[in-house]
Amino acid sequence: TTAWHPDASIRSNPQPPPPGLLAQEAFRAGARLLARYDLSLDVWAYHTQLDEVLALARACPHTRIVLNHCGGPLGAGPYVGRREAVRREWAQGMQA
Repeated sequence: TTAWHPDASIRSNPQPPPPGLLAQEAFRAGARLLARYDLSLDVWAYHTQLDEVLALARACPHTRIVLNHCGGPLGAGPYVGRREAVRREWAQGMQA
């Protein structure tokens, strides 16, 4: 479980992960092991975490990362009514 947001109204998981999980060295070490066994890492992240996914990919260049749910553009909580702004943020993150 990697999708995380600081706003309590945005919860996709009954037990949300800790903040910054994708940047934790223990998590990255585990992600690097997957490449050794020709396995992939499936990451579910919100659009607000795309920079963290990019940093993870750069830190684990040999690990195949599958970004689930198209980077999770949010439309709840503080993102209600901000569809175009979210789309722009999401598009920039996906482009990177």
